[in-house]
Amino acid sequence: MKKLIILTVAVLSISACSVGPNQIRSAGVDQVFSSQKDAKDVASCVKNKWSAWVNKFDDWGVVNSVEIADGYSVSAQSYGTDPEDGSGKKPNTVNYLADIENKDSGSVTKLYQYFSLNLGDNPFVAAAAECQ
Repeated sequence: MKKLIILTVAVLSISACSVGPNQIRSAGVDQVFSSQKDAKDVASCVKNKWSAWVNKFDDWGVVNSVEIADGYSVSAQSYGTDPEDGSGKKPNTVNYLADIENKDSGSVTKLYQYFSLNLGDNPFVAAAAECQ
């Protein structure tokens, strides 16, 4: 319970910031995974596992997946205040990003983290690793 409270407070404290995919990429890759699976299969798995985790918390955010030049990009975004009217919820901060690219013998996943607490196992990192 203590970890959940700390996580909630930390996420709320950074939710006022708006961080996009290019900003999180510019900070550098946090982990790299290799897989014999196709990028589409890995991306689908990551999206499903991240969505299951995000859906445990009503107001945390959303998970999106988009096709990129060589594969897929999956992001977990937390909600923040809508900058246009100052109210409501709008996904505005990418907290986790996985760029999954096809390679000759499978795929490579580059995992980026905007925010990490290191309070034990990180479910987003664990999910990305499990999907390989």
